[in-house]
Amino acid sequence: VDFPNPFESEEAKVYAAAAGDPAQCRNIKVTYAPDTDKEQTIEYSIPKGYSFYIFTDDYVADKYTDRECTKVYENSVDAVEDLELFVPLG
Repeated sequence: VDFPNPFESEEAKVYAAAAGDPAQCRNIKVTYAPDTDKEQTIEYSIPKGYSFYIFTDDYVADKYTDRECTKVYENSVDAVEDLELFVPLG
């Protein structure tokens, strides 16, 4: 079977173009395991208009807009704003 080259996909081309132009990107700051001894913050930059998912070994992780992890973040295919999200682990 011939598999397509993932680096030649349309999505890969969008990411590559956005990487060269910060105005095309939005920044997402994610704090994992907030308020625990395992807390870690990582910042991501993705093209505007793309949804943001976090995958674990078993599932797609829930993301929240508050440190207490009570307000679920809903992905939007036309999102362009910078975000700060929180992900409880475990």
